[in-house]
Amino acid sequence: MSESFQLYDLRVEVVCPPGQRIMCGAKEGDYFTLKGEMMYLPPGQGISIYSLD
Repeated sequence: MSESFQLYDLRVEVVCPPGQRIMCGAKEGDYFTLKGEMMYLPPGQGISIYSLD
């Protein structure tokens, strides 16, 4: 049994179905990236922790 694992980079972007409302202050196209264990946001952009549910 191997005790190793691999981390991948990931981009998480807000996508809203047509006619639906986005909650928690998010806007279509907002995003954050995960690079390994680190989370990055673009300058001046925040993400509500409630949006991560």
